[in-house]
Amino acid sequence: MAAALAALPRVPTEPERVLPLDGEWDFRLFSSNAAEVASGKIDVPSSWELRGYGKPLYGESVSGEEGLYRRTFAVPRGWDSGSRLFLRFDGVQFGASVRVNGRDAGEFWSSFNAHVLEVTGLIRRDGANEIEVRTHGSPKGASFDTNDDWTLHGIHRSVRLFALPPEHVRNWRIETKVAGAVARVRVDVETSGGETAPRVALFAPDGRKVGGGEGRRVEFAVRDAKLWTAETPDLHVLEIALPSQTVREKVGLREVTWDATSLMVNGRPVELRGANHHDISPFNGRAVTAAEQRRDAELMIAANCNFLRTSHYPPSEALLDACDELGIYVMDEVPFGCGNRFLTDASYGPLLLERARLTLERDANRACVIAWSVGNENPVTEITVAAADLVRELDRSRPRCFPLQPNYFMKHFAEKGLQDCGDLLNWHYPLICGTRQELHDKWFTKFDRPFLSGEFAHANGVDNGALEAYVDIVRSEPAYVGGAVWMFQDQGILRRARDLSPHERAHCTWLDDELAFDSCAHLGSDGVVYSDRTPQVDYFEMKKAYSPIVVGGAGLAGPDGARWTIPVENHYDFLRLDAAATGTWRVVSSAGCEASGRLAVPPIPPRGSGELSVDAGAGGLPAARVRWLEISFAAVRDGREICRWSHPIAADAARAFPPAPGPAPEKRGDSVVTAAYTFSLDRARGSV
Repeated sequence: MAAALAALPRVPTEPERVLPLDGEWDFRLFSSNAAEVASGKIDVPSSWELRGYGKPLYGESVSGEEGLYRRTFAVPRGWDSGSRLFLRFDGVQFGASVRVNGRDAGEFWSSFNAHVLEVTGLIRRDGANEIEVRTHGSPKGASFDTNDDWTLHGIHRSVRLFALPPEHVRNWRIETKVAGAVARVRVDVETSGGETAPRVALFAPDGRKVGGGEGRRVEFAVRDAKLWTAETPDLHVLEIALPSQTVREKVGLREVTWDATSLMVNGRPVELRGANHHDISPFNGRAVTAAEQRRDAELMIAANCNFLRTSHYPPSEALLDACDELGIYVMDEVPFGCGNRFLTDASYGPLLLERARLTLERDANRACVIAWSVGNENPVTEITVAAADLVRELDRSRPRCFPLQPNYFMKHFAEKGLQDCGDLLNWHYPLICGTRQELHDKWFTKFDRPFLSGEFAHANGVDNGALEAYVDIVRSEPAYVGGAVWMFQDQGILRRARDLSPHERAHCTWLDDELAFDSCAHLGSDGVVYSDRTPQVDYFEMKKAYSPIVVGGAGLAGPDGARWTIPVENHYDFLRLDAAATGTWRVVSSAGCEASGRLAVPPIPPRGSGELSVDAGAGGLPAARVRWLEISFAAVRDGREICRWSHPIAADAARAFPPAPGPAPEKRGDSVVTAAYTFSLDRARGSV
């Protein structure tokens, strides 16, 4: 049986050349001993546990179940009889073997990589065709596709049939070098089936042609370029034309570089404020829709995130589309999560190399992807280093890193120094290993390259795991470029009461008497939003800690004053403060809003500081016992709130907060007694 193609031909951008095979399929489920246990219809893409088949498992658990999918289709009438036909599977848990019209079409094994099979000789151009997909139950390397999350089975991403003319664009690559406002662009094009030189053209966001040429390698300069960053996510359109095909793709012009102390985009150091993200929906499992992925990106931006780590595999392309368009830096992960016990076995090396190659082939042209992560918290072995070396060979324009557990990082450093650590150091949860001062003295000063923490604050329950402390360190250590909260969302999936054990029921988030989000107790309850994306308390804490605008507050005038000067810091990397945000202020007392107005936002440069001035009027304000000055900033680009700050402006604490009349509160047994109220604790029920 043939394997998937060694180099992926790209899906054509002309919609008339693509036949989606998503929708209803016939389905049969087989146990690990090959006994049929269920049959019926199922939608593709989906996770079959969310469609009433099988039982979800959590962690490094493999059931061995296999699913058999069947459907028929007809080749569109407009497709040329000489075209070559391909099947593309964007994601199938543990891979699959594929048959078309009863004949073997090929097989593949990695769950989260895209795979392409050529089926030109198997397809009937007239009449019905049948496709049969049998998912693998427990193939070699299955553990690499399990993580600290649910193991959900099935065809969880789209399936497409596409046609390419005999001479076609097989692949392409764009790279940019930036010098000031000039972008030097190189486009390499791989064609198949002919010798025609492709024509390349680049169009600016406003539609103007700004560069191009003819040939398989085209180089040109774009002056006054609209460069892509997370703060300015301007996208161009790249056009590659052959006589029989035209490719049009959105691209961003940007360059990633690094030195001993900085990770830079377009020559400027960047500060990464991020969260980890799983492809999981409470309603659709791994089959996350494009709308769900865009909503996640919007929620992250609304919480002042500019960075996303794709834990622990390449995400669906819809998420990267959103990050490209909305402006989020991405660390894209070569998928091997669990399975550490196999990483000293050389026979597993080819599996890791294939995963690395497929990840880069799909995502190398993404503007949002600024770094590659090789696995997740795995030991550094010969085969993981070989995978990282392949990443370096395939792409020298982005740094690589190994995400390492806190104590393993220290052990590796003690034994080997920074050998085999990648271009970026990726030290998870470093505050576990020492105080801030100890980390600086014993570790940070010994590093010869920039470092980050792919995980640095574990948002278990509603706790945010020292996030503010980490942000303070990032902003004080020049080479510490940032990190990501673990994690963005609770990993809950929708389950019915009748399918849950008493233990499981006790640890769910219930929607009503029949439906609940199951996060496998505390194991998957570590998001800053609930499974349905309702923000938790720590979501707003993250928004506050990550704010790129920091307002001070010491030394404000007394309650009868009407003019204040407040220090402010701009932590944007590219935008002046007045280009990034608008501001408003108001004075609030027990009587309500006493004064308000728009801030004159000063033109503070990126990573600079200055002052805000607020003037409530020459007449001053009436006397008040409690009064607050509130300042809020909103993004120029989309109007979302960036941050809100408030500070008491009473003359002194005694005047603002006088002691309550009567005797002080007194504790009596399980009660606290005041002059007006008695609060009693019921220890049996845990209520007040």
